Amino acid sequence: MSDASIERLLQPSLDHAEPPARAPFSASAQFLTGVFGGPLGLVFCFVGSIHRLRRWRQDALFLAALIVILFGAVLLPQTAAGAPLRAWLVDLLGRSGPGSWTTLCTSLAALAAIHRHQRQRRAADLMGLRVNGAFAACLAMVVVSAGLSYLFNAVMRMS
Repeated sequence: MSDASIERLLQPSLDHAEPPARAPFSASAQFLTGVFGGPLGLVFCFVGSIHRLRRWRQDALFLAALIVILFGAVLLPQTAAGAPLRAWLVDLLGRSGPGSWTTLCTSLAALAAIHRHQRQRRAADLMGLRVNGAFAACLAMVVVSAGLSYLFNAVMRMS
């Protein structure tokens, strides 16, 4: 090998013009934010991970599909077409049936969102990257999503 080819091999291969992406929220933080914050909390946390990873182009279609499917499934029992589902849930679980349905749909969507960034989460763990202030950020997402859900329910009851 010539000295020129060896010299080229020893050059850093990463470009320092753009800083590396930050770590996404952990799988447990994302799941718990979805469970306690509901569908909005899950979407907020997933969007936070997308933003931290700078993966807007790669995840835009998945995010749109997740939002449409999740909110469609959660709101289905509230529509006339979903009345049989709502009646079945109430017969099966009592008054908590629709709430349990929402938690089930949100949990399944959280698992899909966790799986979406599994490789990036593993790479961040191997590199020792952590999210600073993840607890406070996820708690804020839960509080905001709970408040927005309360407002949405209040508006729906007035109509």
